[in-house]
Amino acid sequence: MVCKQGLIKKEKIMKLTVKDIKRITEEELNKVLLKENLYRANIQKWNQKSSQQPKQWTAEAEQYFDMLEEGYYDEFLFAIHDDLPMLARIVKGSGLLPNNAERFLGSLGRSSEHGDTGNLILDFVNPHFQVLMDKFAVVYNHNKRQDDYAAAKKSSHLVNLINDNNIFSGYLGIKRARRAVHQNFSGRTGNEIQLSIDDEFTNPQESIQIIRNIWHVDESRNPIDTFKTGFGLYANEDMLFSGVNYPAYNRPQVKVSLVRKNTMTLGVMGPLPGDEDKL
Repeated sequence: MVCKQGLIKKEKIMKLTVKDIKRITEEELNKVLLKENLYRANIQKWNQKSSQQPKQWTAEAEQYFDMLEEGYYDEFLFAIHDDLPMLARIVKGSGLLPNNAERFLGSLGRSSEHGDTGNLILDFVNPHFQVLMDKFAVVYNHNKRQDDYAAAKKSSHLVNLINDNNIFSGYLGIKRARRAVHQNFSGRTGNEIQLSIDDEFTNPQESIQIIRNIWHVDESRNPIDTFKTGFGLYANEDMLFSGVNYPAYNRPQVKVSLVRKNTMTLGVMGPLPGDEDKL
């Protein structure tokens, strides 16, 4: 049984090495499919155990849930290390825990130091990650102009995809996503996604790079070269652009990722003056 007495509440940011970031690329995520899926395998083990002694295992699970709710993350990690079926049960109940606790669980998949604990989280979030990558890739190519309703619907769907599972958003290093509307220098309005980047459990700069790696891609998920603008005050912003294929538009369009403090904005807009020759 797990005891909470004498526990010290701790919060820490998990540091990633270059090797860790590489694990989160599409190539590394696809390798998960070639190995045993730890999440599915341990859910089956949990179902077997809980069917034999339901009261005991339910009581045990409640103690783990209590630890997470109260923020005893280090003690939880120590206790759950040899109990992957229990971790699978907790992860399956996504939405039952506070936002912070679920983001903490998601962050475990970001570092190899957590061994099979992190690998189980990686197996759990991988399907969500694949869907998001597909949705980001689709943004690259449009053969007809979108009206405001269609654009708003598409960006709202992406926001919901991120917000609906806090474990997945914790893995990405995102606190919350929301849809916003901007008006650029030319007066054109557009729909964009604003991401509040987490600095409690993951390193913000690493999260920003991971998101940019899957945002600035073509329809086949292949990375596209990015560039910075030299136009006015925008030249000093943490702002990257990449080309898209929008043949129905009169002017070229670009994907943009803008970071201000711990807010990241993703959207599509016309290029800034002087940037069209970079496409």
